[in-house]
Amino acid sequence: MLIAAFELNQLINAHSSVENNALPLHIFDCRYALPTPTTADKPSYGKASFDKGHIPQAQFVDIDTMLTGTITATSGRHPLPTHTDFNVQLQAWGLYPNSKVIIYADKGNLFAARLWWMLHRWTNIPDVSLLDGGFTAWQDAKLPLSYALPTITASTHDFHFDDSAYVDMQTVQNEIAKKRTNFITDARSTSRFNGEPNAIDTVQGHIPGAVNYPCQQNIDEAGYFRPKDQLIAHFSSLVQHNAPKPILHSCGSGLTACHNAFSMELAGFDDYKIYIGSWSQWTKFTDNPIEQ
Repeated sequence: MLIAAFELNQLINAHSSVENNALPLHIFDCRYALPTPTTADKPSYGKASFDKGHIPQAQFVDIDTMLTGTITATSGRHPLPTHTDFNVQLQAWGLYPNSKVIIYADKGNLFAARLWWMLHRWTNIPDVSLLDGGFTAWQDAKLPLSYALPTITASTHDFHFDDSAYVDMQTVQNEIAKKRTNFITDARSTSRFNGEPNAIDTVQGHIPGAVNYPCQQNIDEAGYFRPKDQLIAHFSSLVQHNAPKPILHSCGSGLTACHNAFSMELAGFDDYKIYIGSWSQWTKFTDNPIEQ
């Protein structure tokens, strides 16, 4: 699930030496800056960063267009694309079920985990990893950068998707009606969870029954994932509290919820689902209860 920078560099070198690039290695750059209601038209931080230098053979992933479907009056900010649209995207990336996939973002990989979840849990591609430490780890190791785009041969495989990997708003409403507690995590910062004014959420507070698991707690100060024993300790009481039901993961818009999902699976706990709509969908419905 994790790969170190030097190990990735060795894989890239091995791939470069294979005739016709036969080794199914795919690298994705998911660097991204979370927009706020007042910066919706901001220049793309991710693409600009990619153009300034990226890991060799990496393809840039625009989270707002490639990993997000049509935003509607009833959706969150990052709904899933349709099966058809994402299948086309997977083919354009040249992916097959046996592809070896490495994903990175900035330090901590807060947004790279969304693509990891979409490929590994939703699309059922087995070999999907994150670059531990993200792009910062690559830079700190003084490994080479590229400014070129890789040559990609489109895939012809038709992928199938596991929609049981996520839940909708009705599922969350039903659990609240049962007066369950700590059944859903919220990966946002503690200040946002507690309802303090911020530049991202248009409504303050959190979903009743949610427990705050800020995604930043999954990593150390350098942006590397915490050791497995620490992650086990971090999630074990939550897992025990909810067993035998799966834990639901949420956040602001369905991105960093996947960081908690990745970290939980890294700890050996794989019984979870993502609430894709998350807070940005929940607050579009005035009948939904809110806690602060």
